Amino acid sequence: MISPLGERQSSVLRSPKFLWLFCFLPVFSFAQLESKIAQLKAIDEQTAKEVRSVSYPVNQTKPHTLYLHPEWTLGWVTLKKDSTTYPVMTRFNILSSAIEIKWQEQVRMLRTNAIEMAMIGTHILLPDKSSPSNYYELLSYGKLNLLCAFELTYTYEGSNVLTSGINGEKKNSFRSVFFYYKKGQNVTPLKTGKKKVLEVMGNNAEAKLFLDAENLKLSRKEDLVKLFEFYNHGK
Repeated sequence: MISPLGERQSSVLRSPKFLWLFCFLPVFSFAQLESKIAQLKAIDEQTAKEVRSVSYPVNQTKPHTLYLHPEWTLGWVTLKKDSTTYPVMTRFNILSSAIEIKWQEQVRMLRTNAIEMAMIGTHILLPDKSSPSNYYELLSYGKLNLLCAFELTYTYEGSNVLTSGINGEKKNSFRSVFFYYKKGQNVTPLKTGKKKVLEVMGNNAEAKLFLDAENLKLSRKEDLVKLFEFYNHGK
């Protein structure tokens, strides 16, 4: 036996208005989907056009591991000409000091003078040909910006002081070189001694207390960033 409520529900489901809506709802959904697909294709085509215009193909004959982010990562590149941001698969090649993008299985290198900024994963890169690597990584942003560049270093495995690397295998590595920047001023090299860093911060008493309380070692990148984040944002 069907309850009165069940009869009412059954009646509604069989009503012409409900059947009409049920028949056309998928049509509306597919129409919206097709519209979205068309929009995405347009974005993809525009991205290809713009990004290709500011990059050039490269051949990687000697593979290496000197990348800021080892895997291809969905990143964002902002072009200098109009400040438009485009999504691309990207990575930062420390050895060649360049941002690489992957487009349809082709590796391309972005022209530094055409880029306003780039984000690769959590890394924000700002172009500047005066830096050791043509790019700075923005580590902390605020009243006192902390930047770092990547300076290549070389070691020779299997050699000693007497052979001076002649018989050793050359190995590339890198180290971080730090800079600071205040609005309206030039980017300046930062010495990471406790006294020098606190001077840059105007000998801020709270920063000094935080540095001592946390027992920070400013020669360590993560500790230096921690201090700047506290100075800039109180955290």
